[in-house]
Amino acid sequence: MDQKHFESLYPENSRDNELEQLVGYIKEGNSSQLVGISGSGRSNVLGLLAYNSAVRLRHFPKHHGIVHFVMVNFSEIKMRLYSEVVKFIFLCLDSSLRDRDMNEEYEKVDSLFKEALSFNDELVLTQRLKSAIDYLAVEKKLTIIFLFNQFDDYIPQVNEELFILLRSLRDRAKYRFSVIFSVSRPLEDSIEPELLSQFSDFLVGHTIYLELLDEVSVLFRIGYLEKLTGKALPETTKKKVLALTGGHLRLVKNSTEALLANPVTSRRFGEASALVISDDERSILDFSSALPRRNDKEDLATFLMGQRTVQSALKSIWKDLAPSERSSLIKGTDLRSLPYLEKTGLVKEDQVTIPLFQKALENGFFKEQSVALSFDEATNSIKKGDEIISDSLTKAEFRLLRYLLQHPDEIIERETIVGTVWQDDKSIKGISEQAIDQLIFRLRRKIEEDPNSPSHLQTVKGRGIKYTP
Repeated sequence: MDQKHFESLYPENSRDNELEQLVGYIKEGNSSQLVGISGSGRSNVLGLLAYNSAVRLRHFPKHHGIVHFVMVNFSEIKMRLYSEVVKFIFLCLDSSLRDRDMNEEYEKVDSLFKEALSFNDELVLTQRLKSAIDYLAVEKKLTIIFLFNQFDDYIPQVNEELFILLRSLRDRAKYRFSVIFSVSRPLEDSIEPELLSQFSDFLVGHTIYLELLDEVSVLFRIGYLEKLTGKALPETTKKKVLALTGGHLRLVKNSTEALLANPVTSRRFGEASALVISDDERSILDFSSALPRRNDKEDLATFLMGQRTVQSALKSIWKDLAPSERSSLIKGTDLRSLPYLEKTGLVKEDQVTIPLFQKALENGFFKEQSVALSFDEATNSIKKGDEIISDSLTKAEFRLLRYLLQHPDEIIERETIVGTVWQDDKSIKGISEQAIDQLIFRLRRKIEEDPNSPSHLQTVKGRGIKYTP
């Protein structure tokens, strides 16, 4: 990442509220989770810590020189084996020291990394990574913070080993080690509790929900786009964009780019053809004169809804939602009973906070198809229509649902569930009834419109469960 380029995108007071909370956990020696809907700017918050020196100085005025952030983008290693993940984390640590011109530290860690690679052994790799953390945190007195960006992409592959490793690193470095997970939902709601158990003391309960609107960031980003294109939006249009998008960063960005790239024409906005723009004015197109006065926010909303980039951003938000949340949004009912919608800012006081998203709901843009779940043997994936839902399932959830789809309308006893789901475990004697019940309920939340009254994944009292298509 070009640090100067990133610093040009956001000012030092961007996302002050969220960053103060993250910094508070770091100073305590705890890890945390940054939770937000797709496109709300989670990656940018982590980028501010990793690449914006002014932000680091603002939030660590006395200690910014000894706090070191390591960006680890899990979208680059999704579906990879654990050993490859450890290697990637080690590589990111190594590269981050070089990029920050910490030459002495880089030379030491780089030698450990290269030595580990020469053995081509997972155990040696893990031990050398621990040695690197020992050197940086214990000997050099640095605080190391791993920024696990887009960690959702790794959830289908995540296992207990990763959290055991993180616990070990934290035990060695004590209060000089933290991890920030960037996720769409809290990890304790997404993965099995037994996977998190080794690291939960330092993580669970330390959850920060990203606010939809950070006016400092979005206005600065609009100004950056204007400077980049040599065109300008009037203040009135900027306010309309912020109102229609609810401040959702990706929607603001895509909407602004669409407006800057599309001069208003008579085909879209009626009277615009009567405008005369001089040659001198063409370099900076003032949309306050281009938009006819009779056009209001609804006209702008219609224009934006026709842009593919805006549609893509809206679909990304929809993809993050559980079936029960989708159903309630379409029906416009029971929104207050769904805490995730409130906490992420998508709903406030029983109302959708993004007018463009509400308009998409009203126009049937997200209309759910009544299609059955299916298992695709060729790709080893589970689909609902064209949507691949196995990307959001853990290994245990995937194995259980795959087995159920292969045995529809059959009562599956609990012994079979244990053997199917925990087949790789050395011992399955310790699998509790509670663990099975939790697994079934988590799966219901991901496939049922009403997890409390399931229509597909049903319990047969005293016998087991069955899947009804």
